[in-house]
Amino acid sequence: RSVALDWSRCHAERFRTWVQKEGDGGAGSLDSELSEVKDCLCKHRAFIYNVFSYYCSLGAMHDRFVIGLLEYHRLLRDAEITDQASKACKASDLDTIFISTNIEERATGTLSSEQRTLNDLNVDRALMRFEFFQCLVRVAVAKYIKHRQCAEASEALERLVGDDIRPRVPPEALHDCDAFRRARLYDRSTNEVLSKNQ
Repeated sequence: RSVALDWSRCHAERFRTWVQKEGDGGAGSLDSELSEVKDCLCKHRAFIYNVFSYYCSLGAMHDRFVIGLLEYHRLLRDAEITDQASKACKASDLDTIFISTNIEERATGTLSSEQRTLNDLNVDRALMRFEFFQCLVRVAVAKYIKHRQCAEASEALERLVGDDIRPRVPPEALHDCDAFRRARLYDRSTNEVLSKNQ
């Protein structure tokens, strides 16, 4: 369910337009490519959420729900993505990705109440989880499509997650945050004790 919600927020018109602009212009449709991007994010969902939680926990904001610019750059350094000699992955290029991803959605006319609420909750200068999804796609395009190593965003994302991030992040970033909860808290006996003592 969380992936569906994050994807619905990530999949805004501005992002769709960007994917279309950055795409290879090949035979595949935009909807098809976005579907493949979504499938890749779903495939790596648990890993991406664990990485997100880990880098959130490092933040000066002490907020498990957002990644600030410093934590974002730490992830990029850990994954060895920042490359000052590259044409699209210099620190300044990656800053631009962070900033452009963090822009709150605006609509011509009236925003929906859900979008207004989301904009109010959206911390300025930090990435929420759905923005982290977008950021991963944008970084993948910068690293692999702009360097002509891939033709599609989904393929670039798969390589970014599988070849760059997964093998290089610290072991703590691979830890399943909910393992303890599932093993010790999400069971009937614990629930009964907690219910009796509310």
